[in-house]
Amino acid sequence: NLIGETRQPSDLFLCTSDDGIEWDENECQVLYTQFHDPVVVKKDNTYYLFAKLLTEGVYYGSSTDGLTWPAQEQLVRLTFYDEEGEDTSKNLDDVSAFTAPDGEIWIASNTAQEEGGPSKAIGIFRPKEM
Repeated sequence: NLIGETRQPSDLFLCTSDDGIEWDENECQVLYTQFHDPVVVKKDNTYYLFAKLLTEGVYYGSSTDGLTWPAQEQLVRLTFYDEEGEDTSKNLDDVSAFTAPDGEIWIASNTAQEEGGPSKAIGIFRPKEM
């Protein structure tokens, strides 16, 4: 059980395994706290991790080996705009990301019409630059 006195349900862990089947939870370390819905995609030779900080929005960090990640305070907060130019960054949940056939990273997410409201649609976003 990875959740204990010092581990919370919304913490992201870094765990490794020799075979991808057997995992030793004692070897896992908390990578980021208060994040959920993580997704990692690879573009060229870089891994990008996207995750939602519980009340603040979507953040990302990058790694060249998939094991060494920036400190939590070095993660970059992404800003998302709707078609009217309104900042909808705090209204996103269930973040997902994928690499499009042209190699660009796109992000998909449930979107609420207002902060804290129920999800009303799935938004697909293309970052201006990575």
